[in-house]
Amino acid sequence: MSIIGVLIPVSLVLLGLGVWAFFWAVREGQFEDLDVAAWEVLIEERTPADAPAEAPSEAPVETPVETPVETPVETPVETPLAPIEAQAPGIAHGAS
Repeated sequence: MSIIGVLIPVSLVLLGLGVWAFFWAVREGQFEDLDVAAWEVLIEERTPADAPAEAPSEAPVETPVETPVETPVETPVETPLAPIEAQAPGIAHGAS
């Protein structure tokens, strides 16, 4: 029963933190416009023609040249598979 003496104050502290966080969010305007965030997903982004021009860089950017990598050809591994009847007689026909 002594654990209740610990759990009640801890729960009251957590309740106080939750109430404080709620009022902080209201004061900061977190609940002012809930619909805009949902519509922002549907708004198209600017195309490159609409984007502002960037200043040219001083040094040209060199693109690395990719060298072809030879991939090894996988050869199929042949494993002798015995018929099911040879592995476990009677299973193929449902005999028990």
